[in-house]
Amino acid sequence: MEFLRGADIARLATHDEDGSIHLAPVYYVYELPDILIGTQTTSRKARNVARDPRVTALFDVVGDAPVGALVYGTAELDRHDVLAKRATIFRRYMDDEAADGFARSLADSWEPVIIRVRPDRIVSWDYRKGFPGFPVDA
Repeated sequence: MEFLRGADIARLATHDEDGSIHLAPVYYVYELPDILIGTQTTSRKARNVARDPRVTALFDVVGDAPVGALVYGTAELDRHDVLAKRATIFRRYMDDEAADGFARSLADSWEPVIIRVRPDRIVSWDYRKGFPGFPVDA
């Protein structure tokens, strides 16, 4: 789904130990078929994924006519080549040098990990196509 490459920020929902939902805005990169999200091993989202791999991620662009997708999936903690993957994620948001430096500086302070989300189901919407009862401006 090409839209997943274009949204600026995703929102990742994981399950807290008490059953409540933890929702966090995240930088990400879409590498078909997976979504890669960088974080630290001590983050709540990483701890939640280690305990319960079921996740939901929201990707949307809000404007006159919102477009977006909900991704229901299974996540795993990926510890292979984390620094390079994290820099790749940051390159969506900053130039190469800044992305590499930011990834390194975070790794100097915390143990990095990648949350790899494998989509099981995707539900999308595109209000640019119109919505019953709401006209689309030309």
